[in-house]
Amino acid sequence: MDADVSLKANPPAPWACSWMAWPYVVVAAIASCWIGVKLGNRYALPLLNAALAYPIFLSGVRSGWRGRTVALMLVWAVAMSVAFVWLTVTRTAAVEEVTLRGSEYRDEMFAWIQTGIGKESTPSQFIPEHALHFAIFCVVAFLTSGFVALVFGAILLNYMNFYVGSVVLHATNKPLASVIAWPPYAEIRVIGFIVVAVALTELSLRAFRRRPLEPGWRLTLAVGLGLVLLDLVLKTLIAPHLRLALSTL
Repeated sequence: MDADVSLKANPPAPWACSWMAWPYVVVAAIASCWIGVKLGNRYALPLLNAALAYPIFLSGVRSGWRGRTVALMLVWAVAMSVAFVWLTVTRTAAVEEVTLRGSEYRDEMFAWIQTGIGKESTPSQFIPEHALHFAIFCVVAFLTSGFVALVFGAILLNYMNFYVGSVVLHATNKPLASVIAWPPYAEIRVIGFIVVAVALTELSLRAFRRRPLEPGWRLTLAVGLGLVLLDLVLKTLIAPHLRLALSTL
C-alpha cells in the first residue's frame, strides 16, 4: 500500500517514520481521553482526540507511507478504545456526560440486546445510517485534509466505546464481555474508515498542490471501500447471533 516512488523522491518525514511515533500515538490516545473526560466538555473531547493524533497522521500521508500511517492510526484507535472503555467502567457518570450520543446509543443497543428489535440487525435501517456516516466522513476527509475526519471518527469511536464499557460494567462475565461487545464487523469498519481517510487525505493534499497521485492510490482507496462494504455484509449475517451471545452475559 506504500507509495514507493514517492518515498524515493521525498524521504519520509522523521516524525511519522521514527520509532517514537508508535509510543506517541498510544500516549496521545490515552492522554486525550483522560484530559477530555477531566475537562467535562463533550465537544472538546473528540477535538482533543484528533488534534493529538493529527500531526502523525498528516506526516505519514505526506511522506507516502500509506501502510505505516494506517497501522499507526489503528494503534491509536485501539489505545483510545482501551482507555475509553476503562474510563467508562471506572468513571461512568463523567464519561457519559462528555460522550456525544453516548447514552442514546447505549440505550438503543441495550434495548436491542434484550428484545432483538432494533436497527443493529435490520439492514434497511443500519445501511442508510452507515452510508450517511461514511459520506460525511469522506467529504470532510477531502475538504480538511483528514483533520475533521479524525474528529468525526473519534466521535463514532467514543460512543461505541462508551457502549462497550457499559456492557462490561453490567456483565457477569466481564472478560468475555470485553471481547465480544466490540463486534468484528465494527472492527473491520474502523479499519476501512482509516484506509479511506489516508487515501482521501492524500488526494486532498495532491489536489490542492496540483500534483499527480502516486502509484497505488487507487488500490488503497479500493481496499478501504471494500472493507466498508464487507462490514455491511458481515453485520447483516452476524449481528443476530451476536445479540444472542450478548444477552447471556
